[in-house]
Amino acid sequence: MELLSRLRLPSGARRLPPTAVPPSVQPSLWAGAAALDVHEVFELPEPMTGTAAFLSVHVPIGMSLGVTGQGSGPRGLTSADVAYSAASVPAGINAAQLVLTIAPDASGGSLLRADAQVIWYPPRSAAEYIDPARYHVLSIAVTIFNPTVHTVSKVVTSRAEIAQLVDALDRSEVEPNRISMCPMIFATYRIGFAVTRQSGFVVVVTASRWPCLGAGVIVNGRKQPPLQDAAAVVAIADRLLGFTPQA
Repeated sequence: MELLSRLRLPSGARRLPPTAVPPSVQPSLWAGAAALDVHEVFELPEPMTGTAAFLSVHVPIGMSLGVTGQGSGPRGLTSADVAYSAASVPAGINAAQLVLTIAPDASGGSLLRADAQVIWYPPRSAAEYIDPARYHVLSIAVTIFNPTVHTVSKVVTSRAEIAQLVDALDRSEVEPNRISMCPMIFATYRIGFAVTRQSGFVVVVTASRWPCLGAGVIVNGRKQPPLQDAAAVVAIADRLLGFTPQA
């Protein structure tokens, strides 16, 4: 509700019951994430296009203008959208935004649905916190798909270098998004932590380039929640390999 209180609405705006939402006033919601959505509905005397223009200029304090757009049908414009993103969020929160959906009403004014949407970080499992003192062997393998499929690999035994990768993983939050659009992946990373060269991997981390959907983590054969900071994992792996795949 704190996000909704920041809204700067045109004069004459009147709050309506939340149930007074026609099918034409439906927001785009974050999908596949640990998210909360709270909304309010307003009636405004200004026509839809004027309301959208006003909202695009009068950005709430502490937020920035995000995506704007319009919907249309056989009879012309049917809706307008304005979104704001919070400039900063509290610890444990991944993102927060206000999504405003505007549609014309029968009186010549407009209806506005304002959705406050917040994504938070899911909890990490205890198993995916890695103790760097336990592992003496780190195996890095990168499979590159262009121009032909080939793999570059290296075994690292330096305690300091192993600790760099452990630190990046242990500081990462869990990836909050369950659905994401990814560009074409041209390289995949598989990183294994073992106690000795002869023992099997206890922890296996997978990631892709470009990083997308987080870094997958498997501990003792059991899948854990993916971690968000796959980009840091990939960057450290590249540095340890002395090699950066190119698309």
